[in-house]
Amino acid sequence: MTRHRNFLLSIAAALLSTVLASGCATETRDDAKKAAVERWMQTRANLMYGVARQAFEVGELDKSERTCRGVLAEEPLNLPFLKLWARIQIERGQLEPAMATLNHAAAVNEEDSETHYLLGLVNQRWQRYDEALLSYRKSYVFEPENVRGLLAVTEMLVKLDRVDEAIEGLEAKLVYFEYNAAVRVALGRIHALRGENTQAIHYYREASLLSPDDLQITEHLSRALLSDGQHANAIDYLTQLLADESYAQRRDIRADLAEAYMATNNVAKARLIYLDLTREAPQIVDNWIKLGQAAWILGDDRRVAEAAERTIALDPDRYEGYLLRGMSTQKAGDVGEALAFFKRASELEPNNPLPLVLQGMGFEQAGQPAAAAEAYNQALRVAPDDVRARHLLARLESDGDR
Repeated sequence: MTRHRNFLLSIAAALLSTVLASGCATETRDDAKKAAVERWMQTRANLMYGVARQAFEVGELDKSERTCRGVLAEEPLNLPFLKLWARIQIERGQLEPAMATLNHAAAVNEEDSETHYLLGLVNQRWQRYDEALLSYRKSYVFEPENVRGLLAVTEMLVKLDRVDEAIEGLEAKLVYFEYNAAVRVALGRIHALRGENTQAIHYYREASLLSPDDLQITEHLSRALLSDGQHANAIDYLTQLLADESYAQRRDIRADLAEAYMATNNVAKARLIYLDLTREAPQIVDNWIKLGQAAWILGDDRRVAEAAERTIALDPDRYEGYLLRGMSTQKAGDVGEALAFFKRASELEPNNPLPLVLQGMGFEQAGQPAAAAEAYNQALRVAPDDVRARHLLARLESDGDR
């Protein structure tokens, strides 16, 4: 009897063990199947994100949007697609929907740096610079190794006229971003905006050493050198820029080079550049004025007269055209007409002593010393330290005493 009962118990135990094993196997298979599905979904999402991101980057916004909508319909908390969808909305100028999308993304992950960066971008587009600053600061806090956030914070501080704070923030990170050119460029630009050319040149040089192939840095450096009066050094960098195919036809860079040539007495080289610029863009009045100035120094009377005529025709309210025309006419011997042009130049630029000085010289040539003295005195009232007017007046008075 006991033996029979033990036999039944052993059979029951075996059956129970089989059932339990079967249940565990079923559960294990279900878990494995679920894990496989999740891996496939993740792989599929990654592939689709790559497609959508590439479409966005090449400007195929509709294609990128369709992919985003499809994924977010199934996975509304998919953070990469939420951020990409927000980027599409920003690109289209749909800032209100973008803000809503980004707030949703921030709810998914409050510490995602890119989400806060994009929130800052939207607020910046709305010119809400204080709010943009807060968002950019969060972006930088959550990803301090990414210089993007630091530079965005700097830009907002400058917008808010907190320039000293912007400089301090960048300088504090110079060691941390020891090999980053962008931080130096940002410092250079801030100092250049403040007219602090020495500091700007220092940081642009550092940036150029860190990124020697970046011609935009070379451009910034050349402009800072020009502003600082270092024209000879600027020539080296400007010629380097123009040797590159992407810069060869840049008229503004060629005009800068001509300016540097004028300042270093390479007037003939400057005139050649201005001749080319006036042929290529005859509507730009500044190039005609500078061509006239270079031509005057070189004794090219025909070019002076042409430059004066074109300047007056393009912008009759610019005094330089009348000044050049007066100088050209006076040299040709028509003093009376020259005086009329100098008078007009002085009327258009009453705080500039040069037209008055030239009037005085014209009156002297016409044998009118009293009128000449009045013109020189008027020039000195406008600019008491004008050496030319003071010297000419002193000479005129000395001649009158003899």
